[in-house]
Amino acid sequence: HYAESRVRLVLYAMVHNADYPDSDTNLAVEEVIAAHQRGVDVEVILDGSTWIVDNQINDAAIALLVAAGVPLRTTPSSVVTHAKALLCDDKVLVGDANWSYSAFSLYNGTSVQVTSPELAEDYLTWFAVLVAESTAVVE
Repeated sequence: HYAESRVRLVLYAMVHNADYPDSDTNLAVEEVIAAHQRGVDVEVILDGSTWIVDNQINDAAIALLVAAGVPLRTTPSSVVTHAKALLCDDKVLVGDANWSYSAFSLYNGTSVQVTSPELAEDYLTWFAVLVAESTAVVE
């Protein structure tokens, strides 16, 4: 299912690796960009904690998102935002998987998708709190 109206994504790790162009993680990052390009209201928040930044975990994905004009924010360096949550239209997906090769291909994890307008509104409220606490990433 492709997003039709909105996407709100909060992730600890979003890895894009140019050495593996057809990897599931690369395709997921590129689908977020494609949604934005087809007019879907997309916003992304990535963890900005010290370890993630020092190890450049999200740097390649950030560069791609920013170059494509996707609204992107990072959380404060003093807080670890270890979330993995996606709102796609009125469906909310919450799980334990970062967007990384290991999470997508090596580990057995669990995620749940809930279709609920009430949960979608709660998610948007939580997202707004993170927006208020985070910093916009601009080119």
